Amino acid sequence: MLLVCLIFSGSRYAQQAKAYELLHYVSESDGQTFLLAYADGYPAASSIKIKRSFRITAIFQPVNGTADDDGDLIFTASKNKQGGQIILHGVDQNYTAPAVLKATYALKGWRLRLIFKKSKVQ
Repeated sequence: MLLVCLIFSGSRYAQQAKAYELLHYVSESDGQTFLLAYADGYPAASSIKIKRSFRITAIFQPVNGTADDDGDLIFTASKNKQGGQIILHGVDQNYTAPAVLKATYALKGWRLRLIFKKSKVQ
């Protein structure tokens, strides 16, 4: 009887909806593909991956869970020894994510402007 109660109560929690929607964006520049998984409604769950030659070379995570007053959400490399950061511009947590997001990738003194476009599959 206890086992049956645990199964039913566990399945109820497993079916609860997430508080955010994961949207996929893509940007390509200088032979690299930037893949943004944007958690609309909870930016702290977002991530950006850089892909070169069909393999992931770096993964970036948000520094903190919210955008600053200017609407910039800053990402830093989680395990990349080169460092660098990606700043996602114009993030407004009160509205649905737009079809296009602009960003700046800074690494070792140079900057690269990125334009992320919504993608159906990542």
